[in-house]
Amino acid sequence: MVGELWVTYDVVLKRPYISGNTGLYHRYSGAATALLPFGTNTITQTNLGASNFSYVNGTNIAFNNVAVGDTFVATWLYVGTVGAVVAYPAITYTGAVAVNALNGDAASVLNTPAAGVTSITASQIFTFTATASSGLITFGTAGTLPTGSIYVELLITYVGPNVLPANW
Repeated sequence: MVGELWVTYDVVLKRPYISGNTGLYHRYSGAATALLPFGTNTITQTNLGASNFSYVNGTNIAFNNVAVGDTFVATWLYVGTVGAVVAYPAITYTGAVAVNALNGDAASVLNTPAAGVTSITASQIFTFTATASSGLITFGTAGTLPTGSIYVELLITYVGPNVLPANW
């Protein structure tokens, strides 16, 4: 033996962060068009847990009483029976910002199928972070979507404050 090696460690244990907004929002609707991408007739709308989302009209979903920094992932599915060359509506936010978390796209929107493809379905997955305790998610009306017998589903899931807490 040549010598001794003394090692010390500093270990910090952190309690997991769990926000009060651990919910899920689900909306299923018919009567959707490119001008009303969230539809007009609510078939089902469910807030599970502490979710704070609600339908405003065919282009807006509101959120209330969320913590600034809470991050959400939303999936929007639009299904018709007559195909169209898909052009997706723009998504804008009031009281929130898009989070670049999915595909390296600054808008952080994953479109399936890609814009310009003829399809009877269109879906978008997008992430956003609340910058205020209430606000709106707005889908623009300048898109081209499938037509025919249409239904729309929107699922919004809480994923955490700023995806991971700053002190994680």
